[in-house]
Amino acid sequence: MTATFDYFREDTIAALSTPPGRGAIAVLRISGPASLSLIQALSPPLMKAPPKPRRVTLAPLVLDGDILDEVLITFFPAPESYTGEDVIEISCHGGLAIVRAVLGALHRLGARPAGPGEFTFRAVRNGKLDLIQAQAIGDLIEASTERFRRAAFSSYRGILQQKLLFIEENLIQMAVRIEASIEFPDDISEEEDSLEIREIQATLQEIREIESTAFRRRLLTGGFRYVLIGRPNVGKSCLFNRLVGRDRAIVSPHPGTTRDTIEATVEIQGVPVTFIDTAGLRKQPEEVEALGIERTREAIEESDAILLVTEATEPVTAEEQQICNSFKQPVLVILNKMDLVSEPPEREGIPISALTGLGMDALWEKLDELTARLLPDTSDEPEILLSAYQEEQLRRIREALISVMEAVSHGQPEIAAEEIRSALASLGCLRGTVISPDIIDRIFTQFCIGK
Repeated sequence: MTATFDYFREDTIAALSTPPGRGAIAVLRISGPASLSLIQALSPPLMKAPPKPRRVTLAPLVLDGDILDEVLITFFPAPESYTGEDVIEISCHGGLAIVRAVLGALHRLGARPAGPGEFTFRAVRNGKLDLIQAQAIGDLIEASTERFRRAAFSSYRGILQQKLLFIEENLIQMAVRIEASIEFPDDISEEEDSLEIREIQATLQEIREIESTAFRRRLLTGGFRYVLIGRPNVGKSCLFNRLVGRDRAIVSPHPGTTRDTIEATVEIQGVPVTFIDTAGLRKQPEEVEALGIERTREAIEESDAILLVTEATEPVTAEEQQICNSFKQPVLVILNKMDLVSEPPEREGIPISALTGLGMDALWEKLDELTARLLPDTSDEPEILLSAYQEEQLRRIREALISVMEAVSHGQPEIAAEEIRSALASLGCLRGTVISPDIIDRIFTQFCIGK
């Protein structure tokens, strides 16, 4: 992928910062040296009384004698702005025609349409954010659960950057000692080589601890998958609808209604959990239903937990008992249709009525406990997130350090020095002290236009 825009230009850009579409308010952002003159050209009253910094000003926007809208304008002068440049934010009415008219006027007067993530790139270029904070902003925008939000905000606050600074200091000290060993080989003892290897191992351990959070990122974005299974007509679809809070699945008294898997996601313990409603399991289904049962088996294989829905009015079957004993995933046995029995059944399970809602609070408690057990152990430190780009750079640093350790062990300081330089280069790309076109393509082009 190649960047469409020249992100290194120092001109004035403009874009819609709120999601496109009709709404009560739309926010447009202008950044660059001509920001103030552009808004003054579009609003004659501001020529006589320029907007005060960081104060909201009510003003009309006029083009060719036509009033486009009456808007709220906020001026953030450089360098105290998001991008470090002069920034104007316009809050206008959110109609599509108004947004098009205002943006069109700004572009006509000389503002260039912003590229994806270009405002945030300028913030990095001008020292308002580091590269890791910039990626964390993208995560904050994408965060769909509370735990994802907290982890993204930890990265934004600089938790990952602090860890990387520690690694960088270690690498620089290693580089100095290795270069010294090349210049003065007779002054280096075996004890010093042994100390060097121990320090490399300690740095590698720090990197591996950071890399272990990559699983958490996939967990926070992808979450868990809980599959509802059971015989036909036990109430899986009715329970599915109650769990997800809306009628996604068809509910019918006739067996075999569900012919395919149906999915919906809710938040449990701060992570997304996808419930999957499946076709009922039975021995001699019709052809179309058999395809649904095959997909049920596939869903079971990909699931993190199984919700086995049974009837409280019927004894457990041999097939249901086999399900409880044959899968590696945790199995929650649910005794549905409790509204049809007068006494609790004498078998293990969570008694509920998906039809009336009886017992649902107890089921949610069990689902909370199950999700908490599936979550990885976390320390008292805030969780941090790693993007695919960050994972790749950390892998390169780790591999370079392993090569350094091997070179030191075999008395090859020149190779060790070259590998240390490689590790420092990857760390520079990771921390953002080096900004290349590849970094722009990998990171900023993934942002929305107005961020």
